[in-house]
Parts: sequence; structure tokens; C-alpha cells
Amino acid sequence: MSADLQLEADNMAVRLQEGIDLNDLRESKDVILSLAENQEQDESRDLQLDNDYFDPEDVLQNVFPMEECDSDESEPFFVRMARNMLDVTGDGGVMKKILTPGVGSEIDPDALVRVHYNAYLEDAIEPFDSSRLRKTIKKFRLNKGEVFTGFNVAVSSMKKGELSRFLIKPEYAFGAMGCPPRIPADATLMYEIQLLSFVEKEGVDDYYSMTDEERRQLPFSKLRQVAHSEKQEGNEYYHCNNFRKAVGKYQLAVRIMEDAHLKDYKEQQEQRKLLLKLYLNLALCCEKMGEVRRALHNCASAYRLDPKNAKVLYHYGKSYRMDKNFKMARQFLERAQKLQPNDSKLNKEIQELNKFERQFAEIERETCRRMFSQPTGITEDPAVEEAKKKARKKEECSPDFRKSVYQKLSELKEDSSIDELPMTTCQLSQPEIACILEIAEELDLDPVLRGTGQSSHMVVKKKKS
Repeated sequence: MSADLQLEADNMAVRLQEGIDLNDLRESKDVILSLAENQEQDESRDLQLDNDYFDPEDVLQNVFPMEECDSDESEPFFVRMARNMLDVTGDGGVMKKILTPGVGSEIDPDALVRVHYNAYLEDAIEPFDSSRLRKTIKKFRLNKGEVFTGFNVAVSSMKKGELSRFLIKPEYAFGAMGCPPRIPADATLMYEIQLLSFVEKEGVDDYYSMTDEERRQLPFSKLRQVAHSEKQEGNEYYHCNNFRKAVGKYQLAVRIMEDAHLKDYKEQQEQRKLLLKLYLNLALCCEKMGEVRRALHNCASAYRLDPKNAKVLYHYGKSYRMDKNFKMARQFLERAQKLQPNDSKLNKEIQELNKFERQFAEIERETCRRMFSQPTGITEDPAVEEAKKKARKKEECSPDFRKSVYQKLSELKEDSSIDELPMTTCQLSQPEIACILEIAEELDLDPVLRGTGQSSHMVVKKKKS
């Protein structure tokens, strides 16, 4: 049973004032358990261990993995299985068989790890404990007493992505006491463990236990190690779609790096390199959360570090597009495209920008037309309505007005030094407004409504080629 399993007595769970070390329980040391004050029983927190708690189909996919081994059934199954396994501890306490090899460096002894596992007893085909059936990844720190000894030893022997099977003797599990009612006394356990990822945490606790003065005395290499560890943990949160917690970790790493005292140009370059990655990660998380202003702020910080970086320009342009500032978005995206013309993600973002610009222009035009069109939906006497229609037909803008508007809009179209022309509409009649819209469309210009209520006005803009 993993550390996720709570102590049970008569199917009742209680909260303790302090945590306990499972190794002390396994070695039958005297342990005093103090109950937290004013804690009522919370039945919803009781861990349901019966397999009818899990989905039956999920259980079937995680049944005991029967495999070929010595056919002599006179010996226990685990004994026969152990013949094809590697002795990790040297005394047979933890045996291992790699099912899928991992990659990369060996795991740090103080790492924060993420694993999936199934746990089995020898005489049962269904797991008595499973992170997969709970659909929750198990996270813990190595060598901190957060899991029992055999589980800690097993994971410590793995590499990232590795899937392995372990046999764990009672001396490395729950000993002579077991953990009733699920784990009997003197039980050997079989675990299938997959190491999803790990974050190096060596020395990080030391940093947070220091005073501000002690931290200021630390060499840059130590601060970089702590910041890199926080960045790694942020990456783990990001991959779990927990963007809020990822942002917290990235911001913590930024503060550590920004407060670092640098002794030479090399350390400055290393600091800027790590800060650039952190600001881009922050921008990406803010984009995912739809917090555009924060994304732009982090893009600006990254831009100050490296204004010619294609990734920086890409995220700056994307954030501006999300903020509906299409002009600035195009500037940054086109600069990025010059640096990486074949980048598929960048080119796709430019296509998105083109689409959003067209859609937004159509919305603006329609809003403008509706804003200055005749009111509808008012029911009046038919005779009065007919009289109004005849009056509107007689009411037309003067030839001089039409000529003046045509001249101004033609000058706008021909003058390369200006992109738009404001048109005051508050004193204009409906036919005069309709005249402006008609001439703008004729000259292939865009009428755009700005402001609301009494402050609303029209701006005629050139269409982008």
C-alpha cells in the first residue's frame, strides 16, 4: 500500500497534528499519534479501497499481469517471478525487471517525482492500490519518508519514462504488522511503476531555509540551480494544464534570477538566457489562461532581453492579436517571419491574424451601419409612417456635401502619409451619413465606428492590401 493509504480503524479516518514516518511504523518503533484539535470526522475523505469503488472496465485493464515463468507450480508465483529479476538492494529485498527502458540521466536523490503504479498481492489478480484506477498521478520527494522504503528504493533505481516491475519483501514494505485489512502480515508486494518525470530538488530546501543575507552570499551557480529547479517544477504543472501553479513557479524563478549578484559577463549571459525562457513560459501560460495584458507584460520583458528572438516576436504578436491590436500584431509576426519564414506555427498564427482582421472589420462595418441607420421596431399609425417615408425620400444631402465628402475621401485614398480620416457625425443627418458610407464603399475604404453614445464618431480607414 502506498503513502496515499490512510490509517484505518473501524472504517474511520482522523486527522493528525503531525505527519508520521512509515519507516518507524514498519520497524515497530514507538510512535505517539496526536489528534488534531477540533477536527470532526469527514467521511468524504475516507479512501475507498474495495475494487467496486473503481470502474469495472478499468479494473479489468489493470489485473495481475500473468507472464511466462518457471512452470513448477510447487513454488509460490513470486518466487518463480524473482528468478528473472535483478536484485536492487543486494539482499533480495527489492527485485526489479525493466519492461520499458527509460532515457536520460539517473534520478537525483532529492528529486520530486511523478509516477503511475499498480500494486498487487500474490494471491489476488486485482490491484489493492493503483494510481491509474484513481486517475491521479502520485507525486512525492525521494528520501523524505513520504513513501515506504521499498517504494523509495524502486523509484530511485529508475530513469525518466521507464516502466518496471518490482517485488518488495516485507522488510522493505510493511513488515510483520502489515497494514490491515488490505495488506496482511509479512506480505511480499509486487508493484508496476512508471516514472513519468522528475524535478531535481537537491539544495533547494537549503536555499529556502537561509536568511536574506545568506542568500545574497550564495554564488550564482547555486542560485541558477535553485531557479532551474523551480522552472522544472513549473514545467510539470504546465504539462498537467495547471497553468496558475506553473506561473507561480516561473515567477519565483524570475525573482531568484533578478536578485542574483553577477561577477562577470559570463554569469550575466547565463542569467539573461534563463530569464528569457522564464518570461516566454510566463507569456505562454498567460495566453493559455486568456490573461492577455499579463502576457503582453511578460513579452515586453522578454523583448528587452532579446528583441531579435523569433519566439519573442511570435508570442508578442500572438498576444497583441488576442488583444485585438491587429496592427501591432502584424508588425511583430512579420518580423518573426523574416527570421523564420518556414516556421509552420508562425505562419499559422499569421493566417489566424488575417482571419480575425476580416471578421473584426465586418463586425465594425455592420455595427457602424446599424448605429447610423433608421430606427426600426417602432410601430406607428400607418398614415403617419407613410408620411415619414415620403419626407425621407424628399430629404437628400446636397450636391455640395456629396462633392466635399468625395473630395476628402479621394484625398485620403491617394495620400500615402495618412491611413485614416475622422468624420464628425453628431451633427449630420441620416442621408448625409448614408452618403459617407456609400462613397467610402465606392472608393474601397472602410468606415469604422469608434466610441459609444454621445461620444461616438466615424473614422474612414484605408483597407490593408
